[in-house]
Amino acid sequence: STDGVADVDLSAGARQIGTAQLVRLSAQVVWTLRQLSSVRAVRLLANGTPLESGGVASLQPAQSWPHFDPATPPAIRGALLVHGGRAVSVGATVPASLRGTGLRSATQSADGSETAEVRRTGAREELLVGAASGRLRVRLRAPTITAPTFGPNHQAIVATSTGAVYVVPPNGPAQRVRLTGRLDGQTVRALALSHEGTRIAVIAASPRGVELDIAAVDTAGRRVAFRKPRVVLPVTASPSGIAWAGATEVVSTVSARNGGRSIVEVSSDGFRLLDLFGPGLPADLDAVAAAPGQHVLAADPSGTWQLSGRRWRRLSAATGPAYAGA
Repeated sequence: STDGVADVDLSAGARQIGTAQLVRLSAQVVWTLRQLSSVRAVRLLANGTPLESGGVASLQPAQSWPHFDPATPPAIRGALLVHGGRAVSVGATVPASLRGTGLRSATQSADGSETAEVRRTGAREELLVGAASGRLRVRLRAPTITAPTFGPNHQAIVATSTGAVYVVPPNGPAQRVRLTGRLDGQTVRALALSHEGTRIAVIAASPRGVELDIAAVDTAGRRVAFRKPRVVLPVTASPSGIAWAGATEVVSTVSARNGGRSIVEVSSDGFRLLDLFGPGLPADLDAVAAAPGQHVLAADPSGTWQLSGRRWRRLSAATGPAYAGA
């Protein structure tokens, strides 16, 4: 509008969402529209009338919701890795809850208060979630489970061997996520939630091959959904491993011309691609880690490497690196 207020008119169904969901919806809309220099405030409407709930006003200045800043570094520095079935760290302290054995992957929320791990037990794997200072509880079992990704509300998100995706809160039942658009029917192999929790990067496989998509996370209904997925790295890149390096930058490993693997940083719209290949990078990469203000990490089955300038140096014999909030 001429006064710098952008009106966002939602359907009447928006009045059915709770305060917590309205907060996240507001943050997503404001952080998206504040990128336009002409927008100084956002007004949320539902079927033409102001949408307000639990102290969340309909008119919101463009500088609202600073704690949802997608480029804010995690409060917990350093990375967690796995070596010999145990959690180890580089520049961080391993939380008390992650000191078991048989681990395949481990991570913690951005504020360090919650942790999640995937553990092999016989022929199956288990996802355990709980407080960093306490005892983790088994929340999900499947033949295989992807490394967890944490949201800002302490929910862990994983995919199982069937490709089904689940949101797992600290308490309460796991909820299956609805996959829409091109993700419907694909097998999800890896997930990384953006740091503000409104977008998700997905490595998905289909008969066409493996691609990297970024979708919007819709929490407005009774069931979480990934909507409007967009291809960021096509099947020709054969991406593997995924992490958010910033508000709009995603890191992944890709197939290289020499038959090995390389690593790239791609913008969330897919338009900008930066090759991070450099001296010292191993050829068999299968995992990455990144976060705002942190070094990019890449791993193969023998260890983890860190990008310093344009050169890669071996960091640890451990694998599966993950930054807090990843």
